[in-house]
Amino acid sequence: MNLRTLFWLSVITGCLMAPIVQGQSVTVNGHYDAITDTGYTVTDTVGWYNGHRGHNSAYGDGNLGGTSWDATNWNQTTIRHGVVGDSFFLYIEAPLAAKGMEWSEDAENNIADYWKYVLGGQLLHDDEGKTNSLDFANATGSEKLEFLDGTASVDDKGKVTRGIAFTADFPGGVDTKWGLKDSADSIAYIIAEGLGTDKESNNPDVAMAFEFEFALANKTEILETLQNGVVFHLSPEKIPEPSSALLLSVASIGVLLRRKR
Repeated sequence: MNLRTLFWLSVITGCLMAPIVQGQSVTVNGHYDAITDTGYTVTDTVGWYNGHRGHNSAYGDGNLGGTSWDATNWNQTTIRHGVVGDSFFLYIEAPLAAKGMEWSEDAENNIADYWKYVLGGQLLHDDEGKTNSLDFANATGSEKLEFLDGTASVDDKGKVTRGIAFTADFPGGVDTKWGLKDSADSIAYIIAEGLGTDKESNNPDVAMAFEFEFALANKTEILETLQNGVVFHLSPEKIPEPSSALLLSVASIGVLLRRKR
């Protein structure tokens, strides 16, 4: 085989491979798009609990009464990941049943499932009289994502504290770890796409999500860390859908009925 033949074979191979290479891409914008984010080749689940007064959460608390746990027994949420070039991309979302991208300065009249957030807040705070304004500050102010590191300690009062390996605050603040190159959350997506403002967002079908681009060398460590589970701080959270209504207390349902009259 002469050099000319080798040259043309390399050109043809390059042309055939180009669409494959070009097809693997991820846009780090805080939202997963199945059409454009083709670089996410793996979809999986991880265990999660609500780190904001989780002992009262309708979604469980990850058995916080001890120093050991099995995150596979917790409620599960979706993660996506993949490799493009020398980067490892990771997308994690909170379940839509627990929280969507919804806020309003007049939430009681503008957010259709406002009552779910009210009951969720009452459950979390063990206070039937509590109401949440669900404006931007209330809906996003304490929200964040944490990766657990698999350790736990107990103080002299019996309080269990779990170790945190990585934190992403909502909105904008992310630990510079694992060769972090880029990050975004779903607030950035809502604002950038014109789907809402810091005054109003009626997007119950857009998940509270975080998206990251890390150095590829850290892929294995990140995935191993995720096996310990993650913590979403949701304040308030929505109550579960009717199929999971048995998780609700009779007292909370009574509050709803009184408010509906």
